[in-house]
Amino acid sequence: MVNTYRTVKSVAKKVQQANTRISNINLREYNKELRRLQRAVKRIEERGYTFAKLPFKELKRPLPASIERLQAIKTKDLYQYAEYKTESGTISGTERRKQERQESARKALESRRQNEAKRQQEEADRVSRETLETQEATAELTAQQFEEETRRRDEETIRRLKEEQEYRERFSQGKIIYEQIMDMIYDIDVTHQASAESLRRELDAQMDAYGEDAVLMAMANAPSDFIETAQIALQYKPESDQHSKAIMKLHELITGTVMTMEEAQEIHDRMEQDSYYDGI
Repeated sequence: MVNTYRTVKSVAKKVQQANTRISNINLREYNKELRRLQRAVKRIEERGYTFAKLPFKELKRPLPASIERLQAIKTKDLYQYAEYKTESGTISGTERRKQERQESARKALESRRQNEAKRQQEEADRVSRETLETQEATAELTAQQFEEETRRRDEETIRRLKEEQEYRERFSQGKIIYEQIMDMIYDIDVTHQASAESLRRELDAQMDAYGEDAVLMAMANAPSDFIETAQIALQYKPESDQHSKAIMKLHELITGTVMTMEEAQEIHDRMEQDSYYDGI
C-alpha cells in the first residue's frame, strides 16, 4: 500500500514537472511573438498613428492556440486597429496607410521625372558644347580633314548611343531582380522576419556604400546568383553561419572581389546590432 502511494505520488510529480516545462515553452514562444508585434506597433506610432485597442495582450499561461493567433497577425493587419489625426479630423489607420502608399508612389514618379528632365538637359548641354567645339575646330580644317572628323564624330555618337541603350536595358533588368528580392522580403512569414530584416538592411547598406547603379548592374549580371543567395539568407536565422555566408556572398557579387577583414567585421557588427534590436 505504501509503495503504491509512493508510485502515484512520483508519477504526479513527473506530470507536474512536464506541464511546467510545456507551460514555460509556450510562454517563451508567446512572448517572442508579443515583442514582435509590440515593436511593430511602436514603429507605426512613431509615424503619427494611435491605437485605441490592440489585438493582443500579455498572458501568464498562454496556450498553443494563443501562440498561433499571434503568429497569424502581420504588421499590415495592425493598421485596422489604428487611427490617424489630420487637420480635418480623424481617419482610420487603413485609410492613412493607403494615403502613404499613394504619396510614396507620387514622390517616386516625381523623382523619376526630375531625373529624366535633368538627364535630357545635360544631354542637350553636352550636344551644344560639342557642336560649338566642332564649329570652332572645323574653321581650321581643310575640306578633307573636316570630312574625316565628321565621320569619326558620327561613329563615336553611334557607339555612345548603343552603350547608353545597353546600359538602360541592363539597369532595368537589375531593377527587376531587386524588386523580386524585396517581394521575397515583404512576403516572408513571421518565423523568418528577423532574417528578412537583416537582408533588407544589408541591401540598404550596399546601396549606400556603392550606389544604386552599381548594385542593380551587379544584379543584372548575375540574377540567378542573387536570387539563390537571398533565398538562403531568408531561410536561416541571422545568427547562423548559413545566413552570414549568404550576406558575405551578396557583398562579393556586388563588388566582384573577396571581402576584406575590415568589411567582414563591419557586416558582423551590423548583424550583431540587428540581433540586439530584435531581442529588445
